[in-house]
Amino acid sequence: MADMDQDEKAIEALFDIQGEGWARADGELFASAFADDADFINITATALRGKDEIARHHTQLWATVYKGATITPGAMRIRFMRPDVALIEREVTLRMGEIKRRAHALVVAARNDGRWEIEALHNMLPFAPASP
Repeated sequence: MADMDQDEKAIEALFDIQGEGWARADGELFASAFADDADFINITATALRGKDEIARHHTQLWATVYKGATITPGAMRIRFMRPDVALIEREVTLRMGEIKRRAHALVVAARNDGRWEIEALHNMLPFAPASP
């Protein structure tokens, strides 16, 4: 059980790194939580392939459409599929000025050479039907 607790903390730390990267608008820091060949599907269904592309894309977002945007961590669920592979559901609240949206990500993380990394992340904004 102690190993699983350590693994959960290591996985949680990946999201702390992402949060710090977002807060600093630092694409390299944000992407450092990912494996070199990671896959990232963002909320517009844009497929980003590899840590370098993830870093570049986010750096561009923070200079344009997400300039000044913040995220606040929400619920996280970690399920170990194997001792070295975890499926994570993660929620964050995205704020852009007066706009506030809840984002939901489905993430696969793996322990590679003793280090946990994000292998795949699919991010989405839940559909909110119009009020009647």
